[in-house]
Amino acid sequence: MKIGLIASKIDEASMGIWGMLRNMIKFKEVKANEYTSDLALALVSTKDIVYIDEADEWAKANNIDVLLFLSRHEMRNPKPLITFHTPGNWTSDVELGGKPGLVAVSEPRVLSNLFREAYRRIGELSGYSATLEATHHGPFVDKPAVFVEIGSTSNEWRNPKAQEFLASLIFDFLNDTNRYINDGKDVAVSIGDLHYTTLASHIINGEYDVGHMVPKYVNPTPMIIKMAVERNTVKPKLGIIHWKSLNAESRTMVEKELSKLGLMVVKRR
Repeated sequence: MKIGLIASKIDEASMGIWGMLRNMIKFKEVKANEYTSDLALALVSTKDIVYIDEADEWAKANNIDVLLFLSRHEMRNPKPLITFHTPGNWTSDVELGGKPGLVAVSEPRVLSNLFREAYRRIGELSGYSATLEATHHGPFVDKPAVFVEIGSTSNEWRNPKAQEFLASLIFDFLNDTNRYINDGKDVAVSIGDLHYTTLASHIINGEYDVGHMVPKYVNPTPMIIKMAVERNTVKPKLGIIHWKSLNAESRTMVEKELSKLGLMVVKRR
């Protein structure tokens, strides 16, 4: 499996994680801001991380299987956080990069297992917690992609312990990708959950891996449901509907579409 790392020179967390990885892995610069090693390739951009649209063509040109975006995380009520998600826009809003109504391919096994490993080891980072977020923001890449992030203020973005924590997590993944990829778990998609998933305990317990997550603030449509199911590296078996988050019309439509696409519907009330 060929892994590509994407970093931004104007993102403190990104540069910190990238710097830590360069201490762990011998990278060679093959072109300006492009690097290679035995474990991964890397692209370092002068753009902010959500606007690195060239990552798509770079990944295709280099036959990359999975992209890991090294990033900071921001939130309204900031707290120390390690978080993971798939990039993409469910709607026409492209304020934070990407293309309208297009999402990357989700890699449920890598996404879920990075989160599990972070959760298992989060005690190494005093005061931090780990979570998964709904699919959101750019850039658009037509490849499996995972954002790995340090949140949620410059204090955390610059924290060398947090940077080393995520770099170590990525290093372990690069050295043992089979363990992350071949876990044999069913895959779920989630419709109508909070932005920060409420499914964490189920994922941690290994009940399933999770791919695309459509949050409650996105009004679901048949096209969105189709994308959420089909844009995964592994065909989902479970469609989890967060029942109370949807109105009656949306519930009926989502259940019908998930069933039509061959998923077992789970109504989470």
